[in-house]
Amino acid sequence: MNNPTVLLIGPQPFYEERGTPISLRLVVTGLTELGYDVDFLTFPIGQNVTIVGVNTIRIKNLLGFTSIPIGFSFRKIFLDLFLFSKARKLLKSKNYVRVHASEEAVFAPLMFLRHARNRIVYDMASSLPEQLETLPVFRLGLTQKFLTRLERYALQNVGYVFCSWGLLDHVRKIAPDTRASAWVFPSHRASVVDEAIQNLRDELRIIDDAFPIVYTGSFASYQGLDVVVESIPEIVARIPSAVVILVGGNNDEVTKLKRAIAPEHQDNIRVLPKQSRDRIPVFFALAAVLLSSRSHGKNVPLKVFEYLAAERPIVASDVPAHRDILGTGRAALYEPNPASLARAVHLVYSNPDNSAQMVETATKYRSEHLSWESYLEALKLAYPQ
Repeated sequence: MNNPTVLLIGPQPFYEERGTPISLRLVVTGLTELGYDVDFLTFPIGQNVTIVGVNTIRIKNLLGFTSIPIGFSFRKIFLDLFLFSKARKLLKSKNYVRVHASEEAVFAPLMFLRHARNRIVYDMASSLPEQLETLPVFRLGLTQKFLTRLERYALQNVGYVFCSWGLLDHVRKIAPDTRASAWVFPSHRASVVDEAIQNLRDELRIIDDAFPIVYTGSFASYQGLDVVVESIPEIVARIPSAVVILVGGNNDEVTKLKRAIAPEHQDNIRVLPKQSRDRIPVFFALAAVLLSSRSHGKNVPLKVFEYLAAERPIVASDVPAHRDILGTGRAALYEPNPASLARAVHLVYSNPDNSAQMVETATKYRSEHLSWESYLEALKLAYPQ
């Protein structure tokens, strides 16, 4: 007997080491473990990944794109047009038990499954009006009103919504009759040998008594790295041994951020491009503090789940994207401004007993809520067994 088949539509480069593609890889892996086959329709860019039970379908790359930036771009809109066209053909040719659509791709099945919308699962990585309001043209009142209506239409006309923790109240307010839940992503602590930590310390010129503050992730504007750079003088005034390590930008972003650092603080910061995923746990192991500095937005950064597994004190901006996961004693939260960030880092530095308790609380939360089994149980909510 053939397995039931899900159509998953991911308007992103796949596979690539960044938030939504990582999330979608977890989705397809979980679905195959639950007994589904998956037709995965995605962009023509990204690393080929073989997962048993997954048929990856890529649209054509007519203009030869080699990369897709995070967030809005005309490149993405161009590819979305072909993605929607291919989705229409697949939906006409095959009776999928569910259509799992990420971000703006939810509008494809909404257009082409008019009488079967209960089969649509909306993977809502972010709020459409909120995501686009960082661009001037999308801040206009009429534009925001149109985007808000589009989002409401999607939320009220699908069978199930998976969203970030910070978006769940927003979803329930707009679409109280739509079944919805927040993603609980699995995390595990990677084993790191002492030699790897020492090699990284030598590479970055980090002395033994330094206080490393580590950020990993993209250098997109909403990540709040401008606040981090502005906080360095005050952090160093409080903790002379502090070294801020920022990991994850592209070459242009790394160059731009380095230029923003005052000459007298060059020794207190290291700015690195994106690293291979298997190397990130070494940065975690080197850290005295892990930093998540997002300045706005309600979607939880995936790195937060990895931070919880690293068993290091976490300092995070007090924004909706962090509050539900990192509140109640699991992290030191700060208002997204330089002075508040410096105070939070100093609190961790100056109070080791409190920091140890924070790590213990975070570790307990992870063990109780962030297992692979918990993730599968969450996925089952939208899929018949």
